[in-house]
Parts: sequence; C-alpha cells; structure tokens
Amino acid sequence: MKPSYAMLDRKRQGLLKKIAETGPFIMATPTYLKVRCGNPKCKCATDKEARHEKLHLSWTDAKGNGTCYVPVDLREDVLEWVKNYWKIKKYMTEMTDISRKMIKMYASTVGRVKKKQQQKQKKINKKT
Repeated sequence: MKPSYAMLDRKRQGLLKKIAETGPFIMATPTYLKVRCGNPKCKCATDKEARHEKLHLSWTDAKGNGTCYVPVDLREDVLEWVKNYWKIKKYMTEMTDISRKMIKMYASTVGRVKKKQQQKQKKINKKT
C-alpha cells in the first residue's frame, strides 16, 4: 500500500517529537589519548602500557578544527551527547526522505489538479 500524504506527515511529526525528546547533543568525535601524569613514581613514567587514558573531543566546523579535553566527571555525559547527535542525525535523514516523498506526492497529485484548474480558468477568462 502506498503511503498517503497525511500518513507521511504524521511520521514526520513523530520524528520531530523524537528529536525534541532526545536531549543534549554535541557534534564531535571522541578520542582517547594515553598520557603520563607527571608523577615520577607512577608506573606511567616508565611503562607505556600503564599510561593514563584521557578523553578529548575533536570537531570541524565553519571556524575550522577544534579539540577540547573532557574532564573525567563529564565523560559519561559527553559520550551520551555524542550518541544523541548520531540519533538526531539519523532522524534528520529519515525526515528528509519523508519530506522529499511528500514534495513528489504533492507535485504529482495536488499540484497537477491545481494546474488543471488554472488552465480551465484561463480558458474561461479568454472566452469572456
């Protein structure tokens, strides 16, 4: 069964609701780096495998490239924000597909009917 214009619109409204419920998001790539802590007595000073892991975010936008350190307390939250970004991006892709279908459907049905009505009106106007 071919979806109707109204059904596509309902799907689109549902996606908008999902986007609103997703929560905070951030467009960035998480990267873990292994570093020494600076304490000469720590294992990380001599053993490369024992180095401490820290999280950085990197991104590219209109201003260029950027990175920032993520404090340990914020790691879980920030990783959730990154996941939320990918959810929202998926929803936006779905919404774009639905909107394109709606435009094509409108052009092939409602738009065609309006065009015929305009042509009839022109013929009537020419006769009078």
